[in-house]
Amino acid sequence: MTDAFAARARLDRARTEADTAQALADEQEAVVRRLRAHIQAGLPDPPFPPTAAEALATAEAALPELQSSAEELNRLAAGAQEELTRALAEGEALFPENNTEPIALLPVRVETIWWEPRTLRVRIYPDHILLSRFEPALTSAEVAAGTAYWQNPGPEAWQDVRTKLRPARASWAVRACRPGAPAPTLRTDDPQEQRPHAVAMPRRWRFLGLFEGEVVVDKLGRPVPDPLPIGLLRAEEEGWETDWFEAVKAGMGIELIVPPENTENLDQLLVVGVRDDAPVDGAARLRDLLHGHRYGSGLGLLPSGTATNNTPRSRSGWSSAPAYPGPDPDPGAGERPVADTLATALGVPDAGFLRGCPGADDAAPSAVAALTLLTWPTLGKGFAEAALTTIDLGTRQPSGVSPEGPWRAVREHIAAHVRGRGPLPMLRVGRQPYGVLPVTALDDWRAEHADDVDGVIAPWLMRLRERWRAVVDHRVVQDNGDEEVTIPRVEPGKPVDRVAVEALQRLPVATGLAMTRMSGPARAVPFTPLDEPPATLGLPALPPDGLARWTTTSNGWTSLGWSLDEATGVPEFVTRLTPDAEAFPARAAATADYLGAVRAFLAGELDATAYDADWPVELSTGRETPPRRSTFFDLPGLEEEPPTEGEEPVEGEEPVGTRTDPRTPR
Repeated sequence: MTDAFAARARLDRARTEADTAQALADEQEAVVRRLRAHIQAGLPDPPFPPTAAEALATAEAALPELQSSAEELNRLAAGAQEELTRALAEGEALFPENNTEPIALLPVRVETIWWEPRTLRVRIYPDHILLSRFEPALTSAEVAAGTAYWQNPGPEAWQDVRTKLRPARASWAVRACRPGAPAPTLRTDDPQEQRPHAVAMPRRWRFLGLFEGEVVVDKLGRPVPDPLPIGLLRAEEEGWETDWFEAVKAGMGIELIVPPENTENLDQLLVVGVRDDAPVDGAARLRDLLHGHRYGSGLGLLPSGTATNNTPRSRSGWSSAPAYPGPDPDPGAGERPVADTLATALGVPDAGFLRGCPGADDAAPSAVAALTLLTWPTLGKGFAEAALTTIDLGTRQPSGVSPEGPWRAVREHIAAHVRGRGPLPMLRVGRQPYGVLPVTALDDWRAEHADDVDGVIAPWLMRLRERWRAVVDHRVVQDNGDEEVTIPRVEPGKPVDRVAVEALQRLPVATGLAMTRMSGPARAVPFTPLDEPPATLGLPALPPDGLARWTTTSNGWTSLGWSLDEATGVPEFVTRLTPDAEAFPARAAATADYLGAVRAFLAGELDATAYDADWPVELSTGRETPPRRSTFFDLPGLEEEPPTEGEEPVEGEEPVGTRTDPRTPR
């Protein structure tokens, strides 16, 4: 049986080698194309040898060998892909063909110890998100309090319920007893009764130990009871939580014997398990789990920028008193887009309870989407045009432009999904934050339709992946000659506590910002030696005469700040970009409202009278224009400087110091 992990590692190496060879061949072809265009345009030879003709002969002689090497390595990569496909096809398939149902992988705590040479003991404990203490059944007192509320609902009645019951139980009792709801299930009021708690686990766990990309140990644990009882105060003297042998029996512990050559040395230990429930049943189980946390330890969505740890300058966003829902109904569909997006990603039906969670009204994602569209002409359109345009390397003028339709789809995709923190909000269960990260195997990704935006994005991601991996593995030489990785990680010979301290000292946001100016073909072509490519990008499949290849970085570089303010801990560039920190949020919100009103007016959804009421315009009737909220369009005017004597403004340009009022049509 072929090791799928080893096959994937071989495929990654083969693709890296093929991409490197293809990039070299493409760069050499760019040199040949540029020399041919130079000679065809009748441009002069450089002042120093070789001549353009001599350089072309040398470049053409070197190109076939580079192309042949790239073709051979691409064939090897294709063979490695077939090997991986065969390895993945061996054995029984976990999922049906063309499966698109998501899998929710919830975290567990893994503890390990080398018990004997070559013997690794592994134990698994459910994480907090898997442990819900919520009890849906109500006591008679809870039923009475919840029913009494609905007989005369209001703030006073709600306060009366809260004085009789604990906050979490008061919230659930009122919700469970609302008119029209199914009759609540009753349970005893006896506080001495110990109700058993259980947790849903995978049917069994699989343990994989990897060394240098290959599996050296692969073992299945025993079947896990379903549900798995949990709690230190159960009737039996010791359970799987504290007794090693009981943990092995329950499938929550295992002994792994590694090969002699890997004694006490594994690069990775993977512990994974997936329930074989039907998608509908799994989605319902996940919904019930999250719903239980809402009325148990507390459930919330963390707004953008929420601090998850206490620091000398800030406090975390956690409160020791969770906010439980009141008696008001949850918002309807579409009223809390953040919650709806999360529910759709998780495959959870009936997202109403998520819309009622704290943080579900976070408007930041919508603001980021609007900012993406607003800044696309500056930040994204240039790259899109460069990727679509080819140039004549002799005249340095555009020679062809591909349809830009696919890149418009990329713009919409970025606006809808791409966020610095990830496309989905973070969950908070009790005091523990959980990031929700959608992941997929890029190698196995297939677009649902031929014209989907994935067909444009996926090839670029494949080309850039090796560059990102190189950044992750980047090392710098210290003063003592030792090499250190720029991203903290556990490595042989490095103390784990030191790595942990280095990682925790990092911030999850940028602390510096700079701008680098780019040079287009008009400068890149003449300033590139005839026998060299414009830049060694290391990316395959860039057209030799593409505008993207012949757009290079220049020496122009502007720093907006590279350190933190010692008093506030805020990056310097934030202060420079937003000098008025108090007014900036209000202006940002007003700008979003203004653009929304303009769009509604142009779409016929808002008449002129309603528009003028919210955003007064300057009229020719001479009326005094009422003030309106300040937006980003209200830029401060420049002091007008009269032209020098005898100097006239350039035709087609406005004199220095004038500006156009955005409220006045031109």
